[in-house]
Amino acid sequence: MINIKSFFRRSENFIMLLLAVLLCSLLITSDFFINTFYTNLFLYNLLSCIFIIGSSIFILSKGSFGLSRNTYISMGLIFFWIVYILINHFFLNTNGEKLKSNYLIISLLLYISLVTTISNYPSLKKNIFIILCIIAFVESSYCILQFLNIIKNETATKITGTWVNPNITAMYLALIFPFVLAGILIKINKQKKLYILLLVFVIISLLLLKCRTAILGTLLATALVLEWRYSICKNFIAKQSRMIIYSTFNMAILVITFIAFFAYYTKKDSADGRKLIWCLSLKMIEEKPLFGYGYGNFERDYNLKQAKYFAENEYTETEKQNAAHTEMAYNEIIENTVEGGIVGSIFLLGFIIAVLCNAAKFLKTSNYYDENIDTTNASDNHVILSAIAGMVVLLFMSLVNFTITAVPIMCVFVLFTSIVCAIKLKKDEAVFIFAIKKIYIILPLGIFGIFLLFFNSTIAYSHREITLAIDNAKNNDYQNALSILEAIPLKNQNSSNFYQSLGNIYYRNNNKNTALQVYEKNKMLSSTPYLYEQLGDCYLSQQDFLKAIMHYEIAMNIQPNRFTPKYLLMNLYIQQKDKFNAIKYANYIVQLKEKVPSRTTKSIKRIAMEFLKLIKK
Repeated sequence: MINIKSFFRRSENFIMLLLAVLLCSLLITSDFFINTFYTNLFLYNLLSCIFIIGSSIFILSKGSFGLSRNTYISMGLIFFWIVYILINHFFLNTNGEKLKSNYLIISLLLYISLVTTISNYPSLKKNIFIILCIIAFVESSYCILQFLNIIKNETATKITGTWVNPNITAMYLALIFPFVLAGILIKINKQKKLYILLLVFVIISLLLLKCRTAILGTLLATALVLEWRYSICKNFIAKQSRMIIYSTFNMAILVITFIAFFAYYTKKDSADGRKLIWCLSLKMIEEKPLFGYGYGNFERDYNLKQAKYFAENEYTETEKQNAAHTEMAYNEIIENTVEGGIVGSIFLLGFIIAVLCNAAKFLKTSNYYDENIDTTNASDNHVILSAIAGMVVLLFMSLVNFTITAVPIMCVFVLFTSIVCAIKLKKDEAVFIFAIKKIYIILPLGIFGIFLLFFNSTIAYSHREITLAIDNAKNNDYQNALSILEAIPLKNQNSSNFYQSLGNIYYRNNNKNTALQVYEKNKMLSSTPYLYEQLGDCYLSQQDFLKAIMHYEIAMNIQPNRFTPKYLLMNLYIQQKDKFNAIKYANYIVQLKEKVPSRTTKSIKRIAMEFLKLIKK
């Protein structure tokens, strides 16, 4: 029997419990909040704050601990980065929600907390690894059960894992892959059969999820682990002639090129869509290079930029067909630069470089993969090397997909960087933090954690209230929904979900004048085609045809392959007896290809064709 009192007397066990709860919470997906993303986000924010507070209390009671110079530098960069995020949000770009800024600050503070915690309790590394592998087993099993139709999936994509979005599940499995592979290769490991089983499950799941980014990341992870284990390149170069080395190098380039082309053409439409996003995002950086548009404002400003592009520039049919309402840049460096400017990018890249320098110093040490060294060191080295490989894979995936935006992936990234930066290097390379200095770091960290816990609790409660209001509105209980929203504190009303929900209630009750005022506020936070369609409807009810047309056209240009804005414009011009423009938009509708056929699109096409037939008669 486990003695609970003695368990909690050991601070290490208590800290491990807090961390286990945080990691396992990533699996929870529900509609308790507006959607599953917010469930993950608020659980991560709240549990991270609790971990920061708990670990700070225990670390203050410990003695001194050492950190490498690079880790010290990374912590300094994070401090200034947090200050910059706050300045950017409250003084430079005041319009926008606080969720992204808040999420980034908590993640950066969690990194500091984890580094200091792992430095004090090195055995946590192995426990972290075990929990991550358990989550990988759950996710991969879930994917296989979905494929076998044992678990039914209500979304359009059949196989997604518990995280609904298949990309998140696939990228998580790719990040855990080096741990599993290294666990099989290390000779002293007694659980090889379990690792082999998990490896099979992960590979099957990656193939079922069909995420190109994750598959390429897994190949990269395999190459890194095999190279570190067997020194393949080093031995090959030492034993072979220059001609063979040169031929092999060229062959490797051809294979990589073939894989890149294959990955591009398997989902060409998706790849072309991302090319447009990157091009327009780079133009946004040119317009606001230094401080950017503000953290959390990418969705709002990018989609307006895309609408302007399709309204004013010549574009290809491929661009128009693949363009959609976009919430992220699918490249974390570009997105961070758009939101935080060059200043924000310097902090991000500086942090990454500091962590990689610490990893490089570890890799230079001898015998880090020697199975003859004692079990404890070999096991620690296995975890550290896998964390380095996972971090490299994550940085690669960040160039072609979203990672920081995905809560589970961000949490794993923070863990990997923490493990790498908590490495005990040589004493002459370490900066020791004694008890008097430790207070200046850990005490403010704990106090800030308490403040953020309270702040995020109020935000989470407000979003839960918004969710309840939406549920009431769906049941046509508008009065109750309105009273719930009006009871939300003013400081927590600066949310796109709040304004959209409130505006929808007025809109459905034909109070379009009040709905217009609310939607105009939401324009400062979001730019969905649906929002601009509603704005157009509100202005149309006021007989302000010019503004109605303007907002319908913005909705159309944000997502050119969308039928509804064109249909609304056609009807508006029919109402104004503008035959030329009515025919123009009717032809647009008839010629537009359906990406996802539905009853609505078929009905709109039928109405447009009947109108054109009537005009011909």
